[in-house]
Amino acid sequence: MPKKINQASAKQDPEHYNSSAVTTLVAGMTHPLKSTIEAVRRTILAADPGITEGVKWNSPSFYCHGWFATISSRKPTQLDVVLYCGAKVRADSTVRELIDDPDGLLTWPSKDRALLSFKSEAEFQARRKPFRAIVKKWAGYQKSYAKNA
Repeated sequence: MPKKINQASAKQDPEHYNSSAVTTLVAGMTHPLKSTIEAVRRTILAADPGITEGVKWNSPSFYCHGWFATISSRKPTQLDVVLYCGAKVRADSTVRELIDDPDGLLTWPSKDRALLSFKSEAEFQARRKPFRAIVKKWAGYQKSYAKNA
């Protein structure tokens, strides 16, 4: 599952390129939806070749020109995927206008943060395709924002 990474970039910022740390973290989990965590992880990584992973906030987290997604497994009955535009709120964020969500998967606690929840493997599988499309769009937003910053 771990991606082949650019070794020069990894030496510059290994936190963003740490699939082995995520694998170790997930392996040690006892969450009832552990297999779904792995499925979510694979789907996020497959959405865009520029996405890498590491452990942030003691959770599997994903990076593409900045941290943008974290899988929260704090609730025993569900997984939450938090999508964001970096650790600090971006008042100028337009991500909400750019993300197409015809299935209504996202809730928006702020204009630059969204949340999706999965309560079972079956629910995730049923929503996998639109979820992947959302992640792909979000990664594209991250790239565009970095290029214009």
